[in-house]
Amino acid sequence: MKKFDMKLLGIILSFLVVLYLAYDFKNRLDKLNNEYYEMTQHINQIRYNWHNHKDILEESIIFLRYNNDNIMNHLKYAKDYIQEVNHKENLKKNYPLVYKDLVNLMYESNIVRANTFKFIRANAKIKNSLFILEKHLNDIDNYEKVYSEKYIEAVTKFMSIKNNFDQDNNIDYEMYKFFESYKDKNEQYNLNFIHIKLLYEELTNFKKLFNDINESKINNIIENMYKNLDRESSILKENMKNLFLVILFAYVVFFFVILYFNLKIKTDTLKIIELEKQKNFDSRLDKLTGLLNRTAFVEDTKELKNFSVVLFDITDFSNINSVVGYRGGDYILKEVAYKLSNIDKSEVKSRYTYRIGGDHFAIILKMENEDLIKSLVLEIIDKIEESIFEYESLELPVYLQAGVSNQAPYLRNAEMAIKKTKNSFEKISFYTEEKDIKKNSIENTNMLIKVKEALKTNRIRPFFQPIVDLKTKKIVKCESLVRLINDDGKVIVPYFFLELTKKSKLYPSITKIVIDKSIEFIRQENIEVSINISYQDIKDKTSMDYISVVLKENQDIASYITFELLESDEIENYEEIMEFIKIIKSNGCKLAIDDFGSGYSNFNHLFNMKPDILKLDGTLIKDINTNKNSKNIVKAMVMLAKESGIQTVAEFVDNQDVDELITNIGLDFGQGYYYSPPQDLLKKS
Repeated sequence: MKKFDMKLLGIILSFLVVLYLAYDFKNRLDKLNNEYYEMTQHINQIRYNWHNHKDILEESIIFLRYNNDNIMNHLKYAKDYIQEVNHKENLKKNYPLVYKDLVNLMYESNIVRANTFKFIRANAKIKNSLFILEKHLNDIDNYEKVYSEKYIEAVTKFMSIKNNFDQDNNIDYEMYKFFESYKDKNEQYNLNFIHIKLLYEELTNFKKLFNDINESKINNIIENMYKNLDRESSILKENMKNLFLVILFAYVVFFFVILYFNLKIKTDTLKIIELEKQKNFDSRLDKLTGLLNRTAFVEDTKELKNFSVVLFDITDFSNINSVVGYRGGDYILKEVAYKLSNIDKSEVKSRYTYRIGGDHFAIILKMENEDLIKSLVLEIIDKIEESIFEYESLELPVYLQAGVSNQAPYLRNAEMAIKKTKNSFEKISFYTEEKDIKKNSIENTNMLIKVKEALKTNRIRPFFQPIVDLKTKKIVKCESLVRLINDDGKVIVPYFFLELTKKSKLYPSITKIVIDKSIEFIRQENIEVSINISYQDIKDKTSMDYISVVLKENQDIASYITFELLESDEIENYEEIMEFIKIIKSNGCKLAIDDFGSGYSNFNHLFNMKPDILKLDGTLIKDINTNKNSKNIVKAMVMLAKESGIQTVAEFVDNQDVDELITNIGLDFGQGYYYSPPQDLLKKS
């Protein structure tokens, strides 16, 4: 009986010891995991604030009117999290490598902090001087002519820092001496010189400060902290587990081991499930606007019945990007998203807002009544369009169009409805049944048949529109523009067939004809010709091989050929573009960027491409004599082009006033109906 009791007591004691060891181990492991999680979060916050600090510094360079008050905020936050890590219990003992990294991080942070204070002071000086110089542009008419020209050039050069800070943008010494020579003429000249002198002296130091901060070792230190934390945490966990197992073998039976690990697996599984839930939640959000994204839209509509989708499109969003750049475009997208998501929802209780992509937003309405939907959507559009969107002191109008569909596929149908609004200039359009699809399909099929027949009968021809030297008003080159001659002799412009053929096997044949006929025209008239080339042509190996062969066969006139690449083309791979440019330039051809100002105007890519010519988008030129914004944009583009040694062409010149204005601004060439419409100038062979 006593032996039985001792055995029972031993079992009970062993059981209690195992329970205690298991409890103690779990607490220690949880403490270690929590410590690791907290330290990881703190390091994440240090990296996040450091990256934000770098972003703010970059923005303060690109936009010199940036508010400097919050530049130090992220460094302060990063310092707070560094102190949180430093105060961890047994940090030096348990995480010696992390502690060493932390000491290095504190030292490097102090250096960055000191440089940032210097940077803020320099930035404030430059910002103030640039603002005053730009403001004084209003008094340009009061200056001497030579002085005013030099002044505009200097201001433009300093402002070019916004787009090309990597290059040397300092004003040259001769120009500096020029303004110095005027400083004693009057108070205004002296004031201008003071600010030009400050910019001349400060910019180099400003750039150095930025580079010193940007090239700090902080990134490397943080990455080392991550690696060392993982390594040392794993070692601690492994040592703790080994100790537990050694003791556990002395006190526990097999089923207790099984029980413990079953519990541990269950706990880890729950954590994994929670992490997956968080990951899934993040995957449903649009990072730019914070709205639900396209993935969320697809998931949410799977379970819904009897609903409608409204797709909003920002009208001519590309023009907004051309005026304020992609950062300004992102600002407009965030503002529109905010206003869409905060419009009063009382009228429709179940309404969700999504960013589908680009400048497209969607809402789901649990209703199908067209009158009610139209009333609600028009009210939303009116509220957005009545809002004021201001970016960098520039007030931008924002207009919306909407397409509505109550049947699958909802987004595609809503997009088709939006296309109807663009053609009809209506604010809202509803998707209608298959008859519209059939109608479009029949029209497209008939047009493709026309194109195919025209290719067989030599009725695809280039028309040539003269390009005029604005100084001499003489024709110096032509642009080759494809046309389809109908069987009744009517000329059909590319709008009606070219985009359609890009989706078929006919498009490469059209490109080949235009190139061949353009070369024939060069030999006929001994004049330079511009040939339009699309990104689709560049992606097509057959077309590229043909271009390479043609250029080698016509080496004697290759210098007369300019290839025009649309700036608004959606380019997926810039390596392909650069390879194309390499091929044509190695053969002596020129490169022009067509419709410049219509797309994102990515200056980094522009300078990498090294074009010979910029053709300014016609939407900027056609109203340049009445639209002050268009005039200022064109002036800035021309000045930038001249600084880079690039010639400029104005498209859509249709009257004398525009001709005189672009000549005075300093553009090199003009093109438009004022000089001549496109003509069939190629002699029939």
